[in-house]
Amino acid sequence: MRQSFQTEITGMAETQTLAITTSDQHRFNATLYPTDDPTAPVLLFQAALGTPSRVYGRLGREMVKHGVQLCAPDWRGIGSSSVQAGRASDFGYRHLIELDLPALIEAVRQRLPQAPIWLGGHSLGGQLSLLRAAAHPEGIAGVALIAAAACICPASAASCVWRFAPWSACHACCVRCWATFRGPECALAGARRPP
Repeated sequence: MRQSFQTEITGMAETQTLAITTSDQHRFNATLYPTDDPTAPVLLFQAALGTPSRVYGRLGREMVKHGVQLCAPDWRGIGSSSVQAGRASDFGYRHLIELDLPALIEAVRQRLPQAPIWLGGHSLGGQLSLLRAAAHPEGIAGVALIAAAACICPASAASCVWRFAPWSACHACCVRCWATFRGPECALAGARRPP
């Protein structure tokens, strides 16, 4: 894995861009909002589905004010990712949890070796962080989630099927028709509709 670091002054705060390459040669950037104390905890914050990491800039700046460093990466298929979402791209949870997150953790450990590492995220990003922490808790100080759901249904399995069956059928139909994520057309996840 090859990582490089670049410092950039953006308005009020100094941010650092970590350029990360995973074991399968996927390349992406992560924005680090550092504090003056390199031993301060760092939160590796995964974005919500379809949301570029730049959306969390304000959160990063606010966390720094409270003594917590934040590192926000772009997911595969979003923002700086060398993999672009489309019909020819085939990636999922395994790539994000087993390839991208370990490369991100390693890059942050190289940059901030004494900082405790926390995993966190918003929505689906929180779920990915929770799954990674559950599978590999070593070296992770904790998990911080915002509006994240776990894959647990408190009711019986039968009631879960009836509750989610209509949505699943609609989703399956949409996938057959479009076969790609249509976020911009639907203005999902902060995407803007094309002109």
